[in-house]
Amino acid sequence: MEYNDEKEHDWEQLSQDLEEQFPHCPFTISCVNDLAELDMIFSDEPVVFIYDNRAEYVNRQWSNYLKVESIDDKPITLRHVINTMCNDRHYNDKAVMEDGHHFLEQFIISRKSTIQYTCYWGS
Repeated sequence: MEYNDEKEHDWEQLSQDLEEQFPHCPFTISCVNDLAELDMIFSDEPVVFIYDNRAEYVNRQWSNYLKVESIDDKPITLRHVINTMCNDRHYNDKAVMEDGHHFLEQFIISRKSTIQYTCYWGS
């Protein structure tokens, strides 16, 4: 098996594993390389806000911010953030789901606030 074939197999396996973890996810999760990353600390803050910048370019009526709250005073994990996104009305909106940028590639923390993150999307 060549290196590229191994890499492709690993990516396919990770994609299947992510689909099993988030069976009703309305977007493609591309921001992790290993399932263990899902349970790493995303933030120690009790609340964070996730900003979806896709709405800036399409429809300013969309709700751009998602509030993610800590559960039982535990740190917020990436799994918790993604689950919250999966269950939010905004990410399940037909117009948002039809946007060509549906690969969740990364989160960038705001320079102005330790509780605001912007999610970046690829196509």
